[in-house]
Amino acid sequence: MLQVFIYDGDTLICNGQLNVVGGKYYGNVPCDLNYGKVYYLDMEFNGQNLDFHGEERLKFTYLGTVFLYTLEDVPSYVGEGG
Repeated sequence: MLQVFIYDGDTLICNGQLNVVGGKYYGNVPCDLNYGKVYYLDMEFNGQNLDFHGEERLKFTYLGTVFLYTLEDVPSYVGEGG
């Protein structure tokens, strides 16, 4: 299970769970975001915190159904084995 958290600055504004099947994410995180505004994404996978190249949260700009980020921003596990 992938837990998704979206912040407006330091304020958690929505969260939700996505199912992971065969390495793909399925589901929806209902959240009322504003076009062009900057938000921050945080995630946990099966209770394990995920980081984005050492950063706790990924900064993104909401553009409707598209988020701006690069493939280098794919989260990595933090904890045992890094």
